[in-house]
Amino acid sequence: DAKVHTRGLYNVYLKFCKENCINGYNVNKFSEYIGSLDGIERDRFRLNGTNLRGVKGISIKNLDICGTEH
Repeated sequence: DAKVHTRGLYNVYLKFCKENCINGYNVNKFSEYIGSLDGIERDRFRLNGTNLRGVKGISIKNLDICGTEH
């Protein structure tokens, strides 16, 4: 099952916004928006030994500089 802590997802989002000259949402607005998407569930869970709030139903792809997934 795909899941990611909000902090990690938000950091990737901020990096994307900065690289694309976009004014992003603050963390509360971002979390609210992500949680409103179909198939996404906001919850608190343990991931890599850390128990934090996050979302289930989404994950972060590892992309290299060329944008290819690995």
